[in-house]
Amino acid sequence: MARTVLLIFQAPTQRRLFINTLPPLGILGIASYLTSKGLDVTVRDCYTDMLRDEDILRADLIGLSINVSNVENSLNTIARISRAWPEKRIVVGGPLPMSAPEQIIRQEGIRAVAIGEGEEIMHQLATEESWDAIKGLYLKDDTGRIFFTGAREPIRNLDLLPFPALDRVDLSRYYSPVKKALPISNIMTSRGCPFNCIFCFKTMGSAWRARSVKNVVDEIEWQVHAFGVREICIYDDNFSMDVERAEAICDEIIERKIKVHLQLPNGIRVDRLTRAALRKLKAAGVWLVGVAPETGSRETLKKISKGFDLDKVSDVVRWCKEEGISTYSFFMIGFPWEEKTHIEDTIRFATGLDTELTQFSRVTAFPGTALYDILLREGAIRGTALRDQGLFYGGTSHMVKGISDAELRRLITRAYRRAYLRPGKWLRLLRMLSLRDLWNLFVYSLTTGSI
Repeated sequence: MARTVLLIFQAPTQRRLFINTLPPLGILGIASYLTSKGLDVTVRDCYTDMLRDEDILRADLIGLSINVSNVENSLNTIARISRAWPEKRIVVGGPLPMSAPEQIIRQEGIRAVAIGEGEEIMHQLATEESWDAIKGLYLKDDTGRIFFTGAREPIRNLDLLPFPALDRVDLSRYYSPVKKALPISNIMTSRGCPFNCIFCFKTMGSAWRARSVKNVVDEIEWQVHAFGVREICIYDDNFSMDVERAEAICDEIIERKIKVHLQLPNGIRVDRLTRAALRKLKAAGVWLVGVAPETGSRETLKKISKGFDLDKVSDVVRWCKEEGISTYSFFMIGFPWEEKTHIEDTIRFATGLDTELTQFSRVTAFPGTALYDILLREGAIRGTALRDQGLFYGGTSHMVKGISDAELRRLITRAYRRAYLRPGKWLRLLRMLSLRDLWNLFVYSLTTGSI
């Protein structure tokens, strides 16, 4: 039978450590799909909105999207609901439940953990009385026995999915300091990743599936015209996987004369990018491109299976500078085999790369990744605690070779200082960002202790 559905995205316990807020595409995509099927859906993004008791009271099915940054508030919300209204059916999905489903389903009040894409599975959960035959679920029976209903096939034709329900959130309340204009929104034009980085858990599976060029540009145009969006973040894991498709999307944006700022903040595969494609990205409105070498150590790069070399990273960053595109680089510090020499290689490479923005984060080993399995075999895992984790707090989940957690934090701070406290750096940033946004980034850096 059809049920009234409540979808919740909780905020982190330490919101001051998260400066970037954008619409939660996961639950918004599910909301639009369920609505298209005639179901009554309420959305609460607790970053920008308040969860009310009346929302809970009228809902038959409650779904939460959980990641490593919002797990504490999510579990507290579930416990409160299950104690006050034990008849409510609660299901969770998202990166953390998918990587540690058996641990998550043991938590109080959770009836099911959904594995994979949420649109179709949530429709079945909302319309079928028994969940035992629904593929893609971790369930527990009355005796506490946990069982998996079997793998679910990924959604092949993404064009059949409606656009995310941006009408359910207030776009004026989202903010990023790294932008050219507001309102700012986001989009995913493809799903899945066929590569094998050992630290990555593939929430969308290994099969890369892409929306058609027309479907993607239709959504960009819809966001701009229907909601007044002036900047869009393309959140694909692999936007440049098919470089000809990426160029075709740019051509279509140019052909339709859509005026919008675009950025690729998640990082693109440098080995899947050409200079000609960069020129088209620039012409279509892309002003910022992320690159993710993760390390400046050639030894570590090989061990983490990135599948490209550092020279290619340098080439792409140089091309971007020559084409007038700003760059954002991502590095990870604290792989279990790393010594200080490896970390110094990363700091040195990042400083030499000299992208406008640079992010250094601690390595976190997630269940379900090859890195986690390595650490488990070596007895180096300290345990998977269900506490909020961020770039600048939470502690490492494993031992790093000869480096204490305190020393690792000092090395990350040193990396940030080397990258940002350089002559001319802040003048370059001021040319790229507004004074207000640059100030917010500076205050944020002081708050998190990163410089």
